[in-house]
Amino acid sequence: MILVTGATGFVGKALIPELIRRGYDLAVLINHKIAPDDWKDKVTILKADISKKEEVFYIKDYPFDKIIHLAAYIPLKDEIREFEDCLNVNVIGTNNLLEFAAIRKIQRFIYSSSAIVYGISKEPKIVKEENSAFPITHYGMSKLLGEMLCERYRKVFGIKAVSLRYSYVYGAGMPEHFIFGKFLRKAISGEDIQIYGTGIGVRDFICVKDIVSAIILALESNVVGTFNIGTGIATSLSGLAEIIINITNSKSKIIFYNDEKEDESQPILNILKAEKKLGFQPVYNLENGIRNYVKV
Repeated sequence: MILVTGATGFVGKALIPELIRRGYDLAVLINHKIAPDDWKDKVTILKADISKKEEVFYIKDYPFDKIIHLAAYIPLKDEIREFEDCLNVNVIGTNNLLEFAAIRKIQRFIYSSSAIVYGISKEPKIVKEENSAFPITHYGMSKLLGEMLCERYRKVFGIKAVSLRYSYVYGAGMPEHFIFGKFLRKAISGEDIQIYGTGIGVRDFICVKDIVSAIILALESNVVGTFNIGTGIATSLSGLAEIIINITNSKSKIIFYNDEKEDESQPILNILKAEKKLGFQPVYNLENGIRNYVKV
């Protein structure tokens, strides 16, 4: 049986239907959210706060052999309590699950990390897994600590742990505050698209369907370690806005507001390691991914 945390989140809602389709025996661990009705006869639904060890260990009677750990606290910009919440959920919660996995001798642990562990830069930068990680946000720090915990439990307790560093994920179900979603809503409604800065800052956009494929490849493989999961393609924010306007046949205009801070770039991921060891290859380029999302 596979235990999936964070199943009701953005990636989880894309992953669970595919795992169901493939016939996996699933249990989903949720906290305060409600599982979709169409899951109820197909998965075991469990409730626990992963930051509380006693709640995690309360589910010990189920025959788990693998864990996919998607659950995370992702702060909105400049939340006052973000460090404490990132620490409790993303670090302590991850450690609780790894400890549970070690005691239960669970075969495999798939951890969802983020390219944000590399930090951000003024100029576009392509990064490999061996590049130095220097996160500047509490979220990025917490994700890196989660990776370090996975590595410790792998070396000390023999857990076959895999950390997947996702680039900028988009697709059906993405949170409303994502810049990708904001641009789409503006374009569809014909409103002007606002970009703070010159729009030269780049992202490595990857479709959530490709993320699902990467998770399943990691789940079914025996490899361990850390892997970049992206496309390796840099797209500027102004370029993204232009693509969205073209695909949606929108009359929206792009309006720039002076803010140099917003011109910073996120890492572009070298995915050669994932290609060689996991067999990962992104299927959706940005244009196809957007078309698939908006069903144009």
